[in-house]
Amino acid sequence: MQNTASPKKKKKRIKKLAKSAFRLVLMLLILVFTAENYLQITGYQRSQYSIDLHSRMRWFNAHGIHYSSENPASIEIIWPNDQRRSRQRMEKNAPYRAAFFGDSYTYGAAINDWETYCWRLNEKFPDVCFDNYAVGGYGPYQCYLAFIEELSKRKYDMAIYSLWHGQLRRECWEHQRSDGSLEPWVEYNNGEFIEHPTPTSSYLFMTDSYLLSFLRRVSVGMSAKKAVQTSAEHKKEALTALVLKMQSFAKKNNIDFIICLLDETKSFYFNTEDIDTAGIDVVEVAIQYNDYNKFVKEYK
Repeated sequence: MQNTASPKKKKKRIKKLAKSAFRLVLMLLILVFTAENYLQITGYQRSQYSIDLHSRMRWFNAHGIHYSSENPASIEIIWPNDQRRSRQRMEKNAPYRAAFFGDSYTYGAAINDWETYCWRLNEKFPDVCFDNYAVGGYGPYQCYLAFIEELSKRKYDMAIYSLWHGQLRRECWEHQRSDGSLEPWVEYNNGEFIEHPTPTSSYLFMTDSYLLSFLRRVSVGMSAKKAVQTSAEHKKEALTALVLKMQSFAKKNNIDFIICLLDETKSFYFNTEDIDTAGIDVVEVAIQYNDYNKFVKEYK
């Protein structure tokens, strides 16, 4: 009797475990589905910016009306020509046009369109049309790519690249992996910038799902701990080479080029001798984050 009953008990035990596992998985799926729908219904923002993917720049501002997670009352409108709204309506026939490039400082994170640098500059100088092409989270190389792309599409008289020290933490020359498990998406070697296409798997969690987006940010944060920091001199060399490329492009297209430093001095970022020799204008504006009044006053 014992020999025949033992296999039956094992089968029952296996079935019981399978049922328990099935119930557990089902409960987890219900929990995830409920949480996702709750976040969708309540309008929780998965990030500070609403973005679309880009083949080279990796992401850019999505066209349309957006609301910030930090300040749900703020309105952020991205026009179909890739600009953040910097005046009441698009200006097609301005006598003088200037384009801003940068990250969240220049974009104007968590504030209304009419509180940004560009909007206030447009109010101060009505004869000049200031356009805002800044994108939150961009590093210097992404700013360079946006610079080339947007200035190739439209005619401008001036281009302004706004920079602060936080941008340097996002770029290729700092985030090279120590174990070789992940190549930098772009690196600077011997005077050349070499792009490594980002594998599609990196975008696995860049979806409309809030939970998957959160998991992506966690995974990125964990991998960043493996990063090794390159020397300050190498970063200076790379950044200097990058702005010289911007200057070269601007000259070919008869565009005045200005660099606007928002915190540190010129010698912190660049090999000053190369910058001075190239004749690049550098404006040093010491401001706190989102201190737009001071920016307008100093930049004037």
